[in-house]
Amino acid sequence: HIRDQMIAQEEKVKEKCEAVGALNEEIVQEVGEAVPGLETTEKAIKALDKKDLVEVRVLNKPPDLVLAVMEPICLLLNVKLEWSAMKTLLGDPTMTKKLLEIEKDTISDATLRKLKKYTENPKFLPEEVGKVSKPCRPLC
Repeated sequence: HIRDQMIAQEEKVKEKCEAVGALNEEIVQEVGEAVPGLETTEKAIKALDKKDLVEVRVLNKPPDLVLAVMEPICLLLNVKLEWSAMKTLLGDPTMTKKLLEIEKDTISDATLRKLKKYTENPKFLPEEVGKVSKPCRPLC
């Protein structure tokens, strides 16, 4: 009787281990998909001009695609996803430095999943963003 219980328990543990393994593989795949985009963005950040940031900052009601570019930046820097907070961030002279100092390997899985929402948006392309905001184009 105890042996049967142990076998049943062992089977449950095995199933849970398989489920955890599958989830881990999914997370690793998501991380692998997100990191190359971050590396490309790094080059764009280095090329940013302060005037470009001011141009975006003065917008009272930014287009949705501008928000779609700024929100992932805010997620990475732990800034509220509100335009007023984004404007403050855009005025921060250390913003680009902070972005460049982000350790890609330490970005949480939860943040990577949130970022995926933006990268999977079909309009989240430099060409599309450039139509509404040239300064935001390289950040896309």
